Amino acid sequence: MAVSAAQAIQEPTAATSVSSAYLLHLLAALPHPVAIFDTGLHCVHLNEAFARLSPPGSDIRVGHAVDQLLLRMSAQLAALVRQCLNNGTAITDQAIDIPHADERARHWRLAIAPCKATTPEGEVAAVIVQLHPLQIDHETHKALRAAEAQARRVLDNLFTFVGLLTPDGTVIDANRAPLEAGGLTLEEVRGRKLWDTYWFSHDPQLQARLQASTDAAAQGKPARYDITVRMKDDTRMPIEFMLAPLRNDDGVITHLVPSAIDISSRTHSAEALRQSEERFRCVVEAAPDGLAMVDRNGRLALVNSGMERMFGYPREELLGQPIEMLIPERYRKGHPGLRGAYMNAPTTRDMAGRRELYALRKDGSEFPVEIGLNALSTVGGEHVLAAIVDVTKRKADEEALRRSEERFRCVVEAAPDGLAMVDRDGHLALVNSGMERLFGYPREELLGQPIEMLMPERYRNAHHGLRSAYMTAPTTRDMAGRRELYARRRDGSEFPVEIGLNALNTVGGEHVLAAIVDMTRRKADQAIIQTALDEKTVLLNEVHHRVKNNLQVVCSLLSLQARTASEDARGMLEDSQRRVKAMALIHQLLYERSDFSTVDLSLYLRRLVSLMHEVLGEARARVRLQVDTSAADIHMDLQRSVPCGLLVNELLTNAIKHGFPDGRSGEILLTTELLGPDQARIVISDNGVGIPPDITPGDVSKSLGFQLIPLFVDQLGGELRLIRDQGSRFELYFKPGLGRD
Repeated sequence: MAVSAAQAIQEPTAATSVSSAYLLHLLAALPHPVAIFDTGLHCVHLNEAFARLSPPGSDIRVGHAVDQLLLRMSAQLAALVRQCLNNGTAITDQAIDIPHADERARHWRLAIAPCKATTPEGEVAAVIVQLHPLQIDHETHKALRAAEAQARRVLDNLFTFVGLLTPDGTVIDANRAPLEAGGLTLEEVRGRKLWDTYWFSHDPQLQARLQASTDAAAQGKPARYDITVRMKDDTRMPIEFMLAPLRNDDGVITHLVPSAIDISSRTHSAEALRQSEERFRCVVEAAPDGLAMVDRNGRLALVNSGMERMFGYPREELLGQPIEMLIPERYRKGHPGLRGAYMNAPTTRDMAGRRELYALRKDGSEFPVEIGLNALSTVGGEHVLAAIVDVTKRKADEEALRRSEERFRCVVEAAPDGLAMVDRDGHLALVNSGMERLFGYPREELLGQPIEMLMPERYRNAHHGLRSAYMTAPTTRDMAGRRELYARRRDGSEFPVEIGLNALNTVGGEHVLAAIVDMTRRKADQAIIQTALDEKTVLLNEVHHRVKNNLQVVCSLLSLQARTASEDARGMLEDSQRRVKAMALIHQLLYERSDFSTVDLSLYLRRLVSLMHEVLGEARARVRLQVDTSAADIHMDLQRSVPCGLLVNELLTNAIKHGFPDGRSGEILLTTELLGPDQARIVISDNGVGIPPDITPGDVSKSLGFQLIPLFVDQLGGELRLIRDQGSRFELYFKPGLGRD
């Protein structure tokens, strides 16, 4: 043990702090007296057994001078210690007597080992003194075994990993901590090379490094580095590994001492710090605005990419420069004083307060900014974090908003009608000058008042419920529908109004914009118009009645003329009479319905077919004339109804006269059909002999009626198709309603 202690003194850097502590524990646990004295005979270390040898009344402690104490203990002991310090020669197995109350312990075997310094001269730095009793009884052996057991307990209770190797790296011993952490027993690792044990066998590169470190430690070169080892259940643990040589009294390396400490918490802390720094860097770089950290001297210590974009400088041109380089020239002179005052009492604040601030880009252009300041205490000293926001767009938006609000105000004020904005509780939040004119109130007497103040008394109680119902499901609508609404002026007079409502979502909550129109003048105008319309209706009714009567007179004249006319002339007069009747029928229907805008085409055709039965004459028994208008309800304006009636008249007359010659029987069918909103069809078909292939509507060589057919179709704005199949089929396509596009 003296050799080990001496080596520890000679080369204090060869072993780790953990190994030194281990050796001190061993020295303290030895049952026999051990002490270490330096060249000035000061006590460097002693165990309890040595302290008990001091004479009564003496107090020997570490750091005390012991030259007089040694003389009192034994003049021989004092002389031998000085001898070893002077010549550096070790003393072994020297018998010596030291008086003591316990007579059995008076005779000792002395060993003194010099501890030489690591300087080139190799002077003696200290000596280790060991005393072994010449008579050891049973109690002494028992005490020795107890001390050894205690040393082992100390070793096993260390959280540090400690072991013992031969110089070639073979494991001799290991304390309990690494064995339990690896789920191993001492027998599983003893006798194996350190790098082949379970802890290191997972990584070939680590094994090679350990073997190289072992070879170097065997040559006297200690090693220390961080590695990752395998533990129980194939888990991993980061450790700080140390390997130191252990020498004997002759300076020969007899063993190697591996030791290690768990650095998981340190690794985790380092990783947490790295992640924290990475998060901080990401946050700083991702910030859309400029972030700059300025030191106490006003120099830029940190900038983010937002600063590069904002000011146009690359980062390397900003770092280390004074913050004043980013300030317009007119502000630079006063800024250091402001900065110094802030650093004397730093707080989190808006730098400008209510003042407008401007910054300077690399190209010399200025722009408005807002700056927030935060004081930071860092390991590098006091700093200020400045958050810089370019408010150019915000200023432009504010100006645009101001102009928009001004335009809105002008539009609202210029509106000829009354405009009022009402909040959810029914109070007037905004009124225009039109409201003042309509109701006779000045604006200040309207704002904040309930909307019900502008209503006649009889409507006010019910209006609360109507307003609440509207606010539950607000829409754009006419408030009254078809009801008449009345408002009340300041002087108590009432007047008719129309009110339109629009729901608005504003920053102040839900509101309703009401447009109020005074209907007094309009109602008077409507009364005048209605009177004129009634008069014109009476006049038109009389006109249609007179036209119908005049056409009937013409029909009567034609009938009288036909009685005395020749056979050929009679046929022409009868055709003309039917045409006049077709026109008269339209005026008859208009007179009956008192509606001069459109003609009910379905009714008109049914009445026209009834008149056509007169044409059948004696053929009525063998030729059936049918009409079916049930499939569609078609209306047509007066202008096109006349050519439509004349066209149907000609087609039916032609079918009756020429479709069934020589007493032939058959059927004529007229149908109507609405094909869509913009197209209708009239079909006139018969199962007679049909129209010869060489005859077409409009042929000038044929009858007058056949010549007129294309003219009627054109006036109608339609299309006529002739289908020659088992008789004749005419299909007339036209647009229903109030005329052509």
